[in-house]
Amino acid sequence: MAFSFRSRKIWLALPLVVLLAGSGFWLLKGSQPGQTASAPAAIRTLELSAADLARVSQGPFARSVELAGELQPVRQTILTAQIEGEVQQVNVRAGEAVKAGQELARFSTRDLAQKVAVQEAIVAKSREQLQQQQKVETRNRQLLEQRFISQNAFDATRSQSTVFQADLQASLAELALARQSMNYAVVSAPFAGVVAERKVEPGQHVGMNAHLFSVVDLDELELSLQVPVRALASIAAGQTVHFRVEGFPQEFSGTVARVAPQADASRSVPVFVKVDNRNGPLKSGMYAQARLDLAARSDVLSVPQAAIREEQGATYVFTVQDGRIVRRKVAVLESNPSTGMAAVEGAAQGSLPAGTIVLRIAPPGTGDGQPVRLPKGYQ
Repeated sequence: MAFSFRSRKIWLALPLVVLLAGSGFWLLKGSQPGQTASAPAAIRTLELSAADLARVSQGPFARSVELAGELQPVRQTILTAQIEGEVQQVNVRAGEAVKAGQELARFSTRDLAQKVAVQEAIVAKSREQLQQQQKVETRNRQLLEQRFISQNAFDATRSQSTVFQADLQASLAELALARQSMNYAVVSAPFAGVVAERKVEPGQHVGMNAHLFSVVDLDELELSLQVPVRALASIAAGQTVHFRVEGFPQEFSGTVARVAPQADASRSVPVFVKVDNRNGPLKSGMYAQARLDLAARSDVLSVPQAAIREEQGATYVFTVQDGRIVRRKVAVLESNPSTGMAAVEGAAQGSLPAGTIVLRIAPPGTGDGQPVRLPKGYQ
C-alpha cells in the first residue's frame, strides 16, 4: 500500500514539473539578446504614372488676368413724358426692335389743340393791338412835327407801342410752346434699338417726366472691368480681351476702348471693353468672365500650379532624383489660371534646372527620400 500511494504522488507531480519547465524555456527564449517582438515595415516603392509627373520648363511665360464684369449697351435711354395728359395709344412692347424715329406711343391731343387755338387767338389780338398802336404813333409823330402835341404826349404813345410789341412777342412764345406740346404728344424712338421696358398703358393719365420706355442699342456693348493697378502697365487701347458668358459655349472677344484716368478705392482702374454685337446673342446686364492677356515674361522657369505645395509658410515642389522624392523650395513669381502654369525660381541658384521631374499630384504620405518607380519616358 505504501508503494502505491508514493507512486500516485509522483505521477500527480509530473505534469506540474513539465509545465514549469516549458514556461522557463519560453522565458529564457524571450530574454535572449538580439531578439525583437516585431520587425520594422519595409518602405514601399511608389509607382508613378505619366499623369502624376511633369517637367520644369524654361522659356516665355504667358501671363493673363481674369476679371468679372457686366455688359452694358453703349447707347441706351429712358424716354419720359414731356407733357401731362392721357396716353391714347401704345404701339410697341418690351423686346420689340424699333427704328430711329418710329412712333412708340401717342397722347390725346384734344386739350392740347384747344390750348393752341387759344394762343393763336391771343396772338391775333396782340398783333391787331400793335398795328393800331403803330398807326397812332405814326399820326402823333406828324402832329409832333407840326407842334400840335408835346414831346411828352408822343413819348407816351411810343411807350405804349413798345408794350404792345412785347405783348405780341410773349403771345408768340406761348403759341410756340403750345405747338411744341402738340409735337410732344408723339413719343418716338431716338435711335434704332430694342424696347427694354414699357411702363405705360393706353388710357393711362401720366404726369410730366413720367417713365414711359427704355430703349437700348445692342449692336455695340461695353464690358466694364476693374483691373488691378499691378496689371495696368500691360493694358492699352486696342488690346484684345476674351470673355465667356454663362449659358453660351463659345468664347467672345472685344477690344479695350478706354482706360479710366484714376484708380478707385479698391486700388483698381476701370477699363472699358468695346464689344461688337451686331446680330449677336449678348444682352444688356449679362455678367462675363474676361481674360486679359498681358505681356509674356521671357526666359523663366515654370511648373504646373498643381505641383506647388505650401506648408508652414514655405512653398515647395516634390522632385524626383535618383529614384527618390526630393523636396525643393521654390518662390512663385506669378500664376496664370487660364493655362494652369506658375512661374517659379529655385531657392538657390541652379537648384531647380529645366527638365527636372516634378510630381504633379502627390499621393498621401509622400515625403523626402521615398523611393519611386517611374513610367517609361521618364527614365
